Amino acid sequence: MSTLVTGAFGCIGSHVEEPIPFPDALDDARYQRDLGPALATPLEAGVRRTLEEFARLEKEGRLDARELG
Repeated sequence: MSTLVTGAFGCIGSHVEEPIPFPDALDDARYQRDLGPALATPLEAGVRRTLEEFARLEKEGRLDARELG
């Protein structure tokens, strides 16, 4: 994350004693069967796209974060 967002180093995960338990892999067979085919997106690429989309929405004045608390 810190390579994608300036100033993000230490913001995520540095305040917990144990990391959040995520599985090493997810089974997407039903997704692929029902909605696919879809290529896998590497985590870094997905995070980058998400951050770019939020930045675009903010620049266009279309990002309303009031309900995020």
